[in-house]
Amino acid sequence: MATQPNPTPFPACTLESGECPIFPGFHQEVLNSLPADLAVLDLEGRFLYINPAAVRDDTMREWLVGKTEEDYCAARGIDPKFARNRHRHLNKSIREKKIVSFEEEYPIQNGRRRWFLRFYSPILDQEGEVAQVIGYGIEITERKAIEQALRASEERYRLLFEGSHDAIAVYGRGTQPLLYNARFLEMLGYTDQELAATNVMDRVHPEDREMLLRNNRDRLAGNPVPRVYEYRALHKDGHVLNIEATFDPICQDGEIIGIQGVFRDITERKRAEEALRESEEKYRLLFDRSNESIAVFATGLKPILVNDRFVELTGYSREELLGTDLRGLVHPE
Repeated sequence: MATQPNPTPFPACTLESGECPIFPGFHQEVLNSLPADLAVLDLEGRFLYINPAAVRDDTMREWLVGKTEEDYCAARGIDPKFARNRHRHLNKSIREKKIVSFEEEYPIQNGRRRWFLRFYSPILDQEGEVAQVIGYGIEITERKAIEQALRASEERYRLLFEGSHDAIAVYGRGTQPLLYNARFLEMLGYTDQELAATNVMDRVHPEDREMLLRNNRDRLAGNPVPRVYEYRALHKDGHVLNIEATFDPICQDGEIIGIQGVFRDITERKRAEEALRESEEKYRLLFDRSNESIAVFATGLKPILVNDRFVELTGYSREELLGTDLRGLVHPE
């Protein structure tokens, strides 16, 4: 529920003629054509005027003049809680001499519901006292549906965010994360409170900090920058982590307002790659220095790799041997 500044005083409105003195020059036919619900009430909550958008039935609309919201709910079989809620906001508008707004969920047939944003706006007389109150409302059912869909989308994102096996952090235009999941804390070895008191850039390897800062500046400026790259981070206990990071800008109204980062600890993978390289290097040394002639074939008898001893044995150069069918080097018999 929101309140707004005091309204401007207007002459009291009785609506006994075709014109409404609240809006000089406005005729009742104009009020009748408004697409928004509109009614004028006295200080007891009795209707002085209702437009067709509020009540379509002409007979009911005429009957309601001089009646209250409670009378209307009783006549239409509507839960009286709606009348009580409206009357509470009406009294607040009269008491505080301010415009009061509130949302109302209104049930209709077949279980479908409609939402309205309603206002009560007091009309002040020349002495500054409330003479009547204008009540009006606009339907916001579509807006509420969008809001509910957005909340559902946000809930799905939250579940993905919290349940992800990857570390995720959301940044504004600075380098300190505004939001992060449990995996992000686990990856760096910090508690939530510890991370809040830590400059996250201090947990980046000194040799990689400038690269991260430069990429961050360029990304926020909209300049081309790699989306995925690797860097080294420092765990709380001091050991080095190899991180594969994916960064995406967060945009609002075409402007980059932040960055989302997804981080994957690839330390074990890097160790395995290094072990494989070391193994390959050892094999290469054994291969090249062996006293035995060795050739490696993919398919057929065309070698893809030969060692120095094999070259020496055949008398051909390495270039001549690679890709050559060795059956041509075998004696016909």
